[in-house]
Amino acid sequence: MDKHDFRIQFPLWNIALLSILMIWCYSVVYAADMLFNDFEGTILPNGEIHWNIFGLISFFVGFVLLIVFFVAYFLKLHRYNKEHPNNRLTAFTSMKPHEILEDDELFQQVSEKATKKVYIFYSNYLPLVILLMAFPLHRFVFIFVILLLLIIQNAIYYRHLRQYVMN
Repeated sequence: MDKHDFRIQFPLWNIALLSILMIWCYSVVYAADMLFNDFEGTILPNGEIHWNIFGLISFFVGFVLLIVFFVAYFLKLHRYNKEHPNNRLTAFTSMKPHEILEDDELFQQVSEKATKKVYIFYSNYLPLVILLMAFPLHRFVFIFVILLLLIIQNAIYYRHLRQYVMN
């Protein structure tokens, strides 16, 4: 197992996907706000439409990035399965927690240590996120913070796995 192994790179793929979802999510939240508020503030009394340009840009950029991401992901997955026919991965392997993708006892121990670090991270920062939710902020802020926590979780896990692979 080396640093170029697709299984080691799963956290990086998850970080990329979550980052794209951060961009795209802004437009989804904005569209939901418009829909649930009967497009108030969007259609002005004189009939003019007030577009949120940042919301439109984030929708189209996020959508294009999602398409590019999934094309690259499935190409990489196909190449990995072709090179490793005895250790094939399914398209939804990245949906499983990383701790489950274990090869041997040493990798399992490394995975347990990485999971412990992630658990400590969550036990420290989830109370702060709950405290943040007491403030009257826009819904996108809460979604952004949760996605940011998931990105940091994957970064912690990847950093620990990479240290194991490099040694």
